[in-house]
Amino acid sequence: ARVVGEGRTHLGWYLLQVFLAFAFAEVFTHMVPAFAMARQGVFARLSPKIGLWAGLLTLNMMWLKFLIIWRVARAWALADGIDPPENMTRGLNNHYSVKSFWQCWHASFNKWCVKYIYIPAGGKKNAIVATGLTFGFTAMWHELRIDLFAWGALNAAFIS
Repeated sequence: ARVVGEGRTHLGWYLLQVFLAFAFAEVFTHMVPAFAMARQGVFARLSPKIGLWAGLLTLNMMWLKFLIIWRVARAWALADGIDPPENMTRGLNNHYSVKSFWQCWHASFNKWCVKYIYIPAGGKKNAIVATGLTFGFTAMWHELRIDLFAWGALNAAFIS
């Protein structure tokens, strides 16, 4: 993180973006309660085509939720004179590969994983093992569950 120079204009603009994201999430969550629908099993009763769209909608709402959480934390740091890295550097639907997605989703955690897990595990020379270990750690970081390890293994397979 670096210290913010003039920064107040930057902070004001950043807070406006956070507010607009929050307002959009608030309105959209009331119009389409994707998380509640997923929890109640509504998506399982949809046709496959509509179910895929509902899944994409839920993923976009998750992206927006994390965008707000991480940007509120970053705005707080900016207000304190520290400029930490942005965690959501691209939109969810603005990726053409799984690798690109993970480089932009929680970007600071990605940088940490690359520096402390992926590169020491062999990096590009041993990409399959290094990627597997990185996603294994990430799955464990979230919670020690078999479905998360399967999620990590699938991500590692798509990236390697």
